[in-house]
Amino acid sequence: MTRRFPFLDHRTRTAIAHRGGALEAEENTLPAFAHAVELGYTHVELDVHATRDGVVVIHHDPTLERMTGDSRAIADLDWADLRRIRTHGGNEIPRLEALLEEYPDLFINIEAKSDAVVTPLAALIERMGVVARIGVGSFRQSRTEQLLARLGEKLCWSPAHIPVVALWLRGWG
Repeated sequence: MTRRFPFLDHRTRTAIAHRGGALEAEENTLPAFAHAVELGYTHVELDVHATRDGVVVIHHDPTLERMTGDSRAIADLDWADLRRIRTHGGNEIPRLEALLEEYPDLFINIEAKSDAVVTPLAALIERMGVVARIGVGSFRQSRTEQLLARLGEKLCWSPAHIPVVALWLRGWG
């Protein structure tokens, strides 16, 4: 029996706006995702971390340095502190929940960038009932495995690098 995932179940090829379309707007910001949606994208890719108090935020790096000039780590800040920090372009670091609420038809491929984000990410997906709109992955297979264990077989997921290489090598055998 073949499982079907709404995240992947489309009649044509699907373009995914990486970090919301980072070449046209500041990556992983609400304006980037808004621009992607305006262009007709149905899928976006983004990265998530968790604040010290467990808020899932959209950001690629573990620190704010590259995007804001602030050298602190996201994991060391509470949401109340992080929400006041702006990127070089004046944008806030968005909560994943805000994006999910703003675009209820958008499919989102999420990379869990830290171990600390796994539990709050799974809780958010469960609470909002959005598992059908989500695809997850991580460079650390254990993060994906934890999300799959918590969210079940309805979760669309991708393996990390080593399992992908193993599958590729099996094709040569």
